Amino acid sequence: MHPHKAPKTLGIFMNHTRALFFIPENGPQQPAPLESGIENRLRYPGETHPGANVGNLRSTNNEYSRHNREKNQLKQYLISLLEYLEPMDAALILGPKILVNQFKNIINGDKRFAGKQFRFEQQDKMTTAEFHVEVKKFAATLVT
Repeated sequence: MHPHKAPKTLGIFMNHTRALFFIPENGPQQPAPLESGIENRLRYPGETHPGANVGNLRSTNNEYSRHNREKNQLKQYLISLLEYLEPMDAALILGPKILVNQFKNIINGDKRFAGKQFRFEQQDKMTTAEFHVEVKKFAATLVT
């Protein structure tokens, strides 16, 4: 990062269904939201059979398969968010606590982001205007 140049800043508000992006330098042209791909249709107990019978004494463990599928979908979603962070110098990442901590662990394990500034904050709900204000405040603290 050049000492006289303002750092490129990105704001991400994410939850389990989608991630919204805001780059203060872009003005009205912002990146499109990223959909997570995690299945949003939850099936409640009793609604359907939890597994498929394969024979008289055998059946599949649908709960185990569903859990692994959701875990893999979440991991792919968080990894796909990394490509938005790579060209940036700093980022403000907002979202539910558990999801933000998982994303923080992925970033801390990746050497590409060693010299970059990140701030992680827990935020369950936020309007778009509030999100933009928070990112602009974060970007203003970086410019000295």
